[in-house]
Amino acid sequence: MLAIVALGNQPTMNISINPIAISHHSGLET
Repeated sequence: MLAIVALGNQPTMNISINPIAISHHSGLET
């Protein structure tokens, strides 16, 4: 859930902090 919030707020920052979180979020959404 945190990853989703970070993505909506600052995708660039999220990628820098935890790129895996985005990958996980993608799988979660699917």
